[in-house]
Amino acid sequence: MKNVNKLETAWMVGVQYYLSEDIPVINGNIGFLRSPWSLAAVSQDQFRPYLNVSDMGDGTVRGVLSVTVSNWTTPGLFACKKPALECSREEVLEEVWQQLSHWLPTYLGSKASLLRTEFIDPGLQFRPDGNGEPTSNWSPLLINTVGSWDNRPEAVTEVDNVFLAADYVKAPQNVACMETAVQAARKAVSAIFEQYSLPFKTLDLFDWETSHKNEGPLRSVCSSFGR
Repeated sequence: MKNVNKLETAWMVGVQYYLSEDIPVINGNIGFLRSPWSLAAVSQDQFRPYLNVSDMGDGTVRGVLSVTVSNWTTPGLFACKKPALECSREEVLEEVWQQLSHWLPTYLGSKASLLRTEFIDPGLQFRPDGNGEPTSNWSPLLINTVGSWDNRPEAVTEVDNVFLAADYVKAPQNVACMETAVQAARKAVSAIFEQYSLPFKTLDLFDWETSHKNEGPLRSVCSSFGR
């Protein structure tokens, strides 16, 4: 674990908007090209048919738009014409909503009444009075750089009772994503089973980078150029 502080990180913060209507937009991720705060989003409800969000809270929510904010140093365009790092919690939430509305005018442009409530990652720490810019981020995103693999820790550490499960832990997926975190968790859980002689089967890992290396349209295009 001694080399973890050598890893480079950046801020990628999650924001959720709870809506009175479900807006699927597309069956997958939404990329907001050239949005100053590098937004990406997914409309969650379509992927959770087993969960009725209207059964929760006050019953008025019908959909959830989950957003990641990845650029915190470029000025906004609407409610907060400053970098996100210089904005208050309320300014961040409002600017992100207005950028979403601008890039999705058909779905959100004239529908401010859709918004029931919002939520921002509690790992982002704002000043106690709520008016100042964020002071820290407890969950920064790992940035893959040359040589970073050697500085990433294993799920099993030098401390007997400390195991790691996160996207910065060494796993078959050499990128910071949820799949990497899950793989690291499987390694950690298997190690706990073994260390404490628990009667459970070791969890399998999925070697994504090997099993998919010859599949997909990108590989086909590269192959056509002899790569």
